[in-house]
This record gives sequence, C-alpha cells and structure tokens, in this order.
Amino acid sequence: MKRILLTELLLLLIMSIAFPAFACRRFIKPPRSFSPTGAPRAPEYSRKDLWAALPERRDAADRIPANSGYRDAQASARADVFYIHPTTYLRGDSWNADLQNAAVNRRTDRGPILHQAGVFNSCCRIFAPRYRQATLYAEVQNVPDGRAALDLAYRDVRAAFQYYLERLGKNRPFILAAHGQGSLHALRLIQDLLEKNEALRKRLIAAYIPGVPAALGLMKKIPPCDGPRETGCILSWNTFNLGGYPSRDADAYARALCVNPLTWKRDGKPAGYDMNLGGVSRFFKRDERVSDAQCIEGILRISGPRSRDYPSRGNFDFRLMDYNLFYGNIRRNAKERTRAYFKRFRRMPPKRESPR
Repeated sequence: MKRILLTELLLLLIMSIAFPAFACRRFIKPPRSFSPTGAPRAPEYSRKDLWAALPERRDAADRIPANSGYRDAQASARADVFYIHPTTYLRGDSWNADLQNAAVNRRTDRGPILHQAGVFNSCCRIFAPRYRQATLYAEVQNVPDGRAALDLAYRDVRAAFQYYLERLGKNRPFILAAHGQGSLHALRLIQDLLEKNEALRKRLIAAYIPGVPAALGLMKKIPPCDGPRETGCILSWNTFNLGGYPSRDADAYARALCVNPLTWKRDGKPAGYDMNLGGVSRFFKRDERVSDAQCIEGILRISGPRSRDYPSRGNFDFRLMDYNLFYGNIRRNAKERTRAYFKRFRRMPPKRESPR
C-alpha cells in the first residue's frame, strides 16, 4: 500500500514538471476559481475525529517499524510534538480538501502520519490535526487561487495549534514538526506566534521543518540549530542526489537553511553511510546505513540510497524521503534534544492531565 501511495504522488509530481500544460490543467487544476464560500466546512478541533493523531487513542503515529527495537513511549512522555502533515490531496476537484474525504485521510494516515509523525513517539505525545489542505496544484503552480487556498489551510493549522496550546498541551514543552506544505504552515506559525511570544519560545524544544527552502535569517529570535543538543531552534533540509537541482526556485534553495540530519551541524562536512542509524521506507523493514549526507549550498546532498525502496523524482529529487532516509537519526535526536531541554531548564515533568 505504501508503495502504491508514493507511486501515485510521484507520478503526479513528475507530470506536473514534465508536462505542466497537460498534467496541471487536465488532472490537478481545480475547474473553478477559489472562493471562500465554496470551501469545505471549517473544522472544530474539539472533535477528536479531526485529529489524525492524539496520544490517548490508537492511531498510525503509535506504530513502530517491525524488528527495530524501538518502542512507543507516549504514555510517559514529558513533552509533546505538534505535527503538520504535507500535501496528500492530489486531485483537482476543489482548491482545498474536505476533512471528511476518506481517501485523503487514509493517504495521510498510511503515509506521513506513519512515517513522519511516528518518528517522535519515543520522546513525545503526538498531536497531528487534519486540516483543509491546499490541493497539489497550489504548490506546483504559483497562482493567486493557489495562494488563497494555502492561506485557508494555514488558518486551520493556526486554529489547531491554538487549541493545542489552550486545551491539550498546557505549559508543556513541545517540538514543532512538519514536511512540505506542512512546513510552509509551520514557518508561518513561527513568524506569527513564536517570534512574538517569549513564553511560547521558551516551550519550544526545536522545530523540524524539512521539505521546503527555509530562508536563512528569516527568523529574528529563533536561530537555526547547529548541534545535536541545541534547543529553541529550527532545523530544515531538502534532500537531492549529487548533481540534481530543484526544477523551480533554485535561488531559494541555494539560500536555504541546511542542517545535516546525520550530524545535526551546518558546517558542510560530509557524513558517511556509517553514521546513518537506519532508514525506513516499507514500514516492516529498517535499512541500516542507507544513505550518506552533506550540506552543499543550501541543499542536502546524498550519493544515493543503498536501497531502491526510497523513491525519487527524476532519479535525483529525494525530498519525499526527507524523514524516511534518516528515520533512526531523527528519532534519536528528538529524544536527545528533549533531554537537553529539560536539563537546560531543569523542569519537572508536568502533572498528567485527563484526556480531552
């Protein structure tokens, strides 16, 4: 199932670049202009079914790769993660996904919730909202309707984050994690809320936001991470094979923040395959030493995975695998940063709150 889902997404992405007039117009471009009144109904985040992951119920974020030795430790976690999933709405029926779309929700749960959000279940309780995500066309084509659709999606994400802060994670430290479209929204959350609120910044363990070019210097009060135990900072990377370049916004990637997920440094030094603690593509399999990594001019470069289970776009763009290729390293680092956070602030774990 995972292979089918990835293949579907990759096919649409490849078509949107190689055949933009055909793919974007025929398959994923919505037939009508964006209209707020025509958007799906806004979410009420007091409803548990509008969360893809919650710590008090069983969901895809609780799972661990088979025979990995990992365990889900959410029940005793001292911190939380607020995770924003990437685009899983691939069709062009409308500009924003309906939260009751069962196919989109399954794709979200079996893909990014399982493979990305779940990487944090050894350190943190996981909260992952569903939101009226913008359709894929809004990402691959920079048009006013697409920007409006992304704005609407962001309003949902912001509402979910504020509900988390007020009702679900009172005073608890948190990791902000995302990918792709989710990382775009995470960057806006940081600018709109964390940059302006010192108390909230003090609760931030780290922000993991790969999959988009996060401009260096974008944030004034939240610095880039440059070490495995730094806290209150931002991490980002975009994975490409050696010699491959983004098909769009090449200048933005050249100026982007790149933190190597094998060393957690920005120094541009290469990290070999022996530093990779294991990638996860098919969830029943963990691949040891699957990839090397080196930050070069804003892009995370790899020589190539040692397994064909990690799909790319055009044999060079591995951004869909930003989490998968470095699953073991991200998992260990999230625990390491969380421990460093509590050591830094010498905070006692908060009292357990009754589930909501």
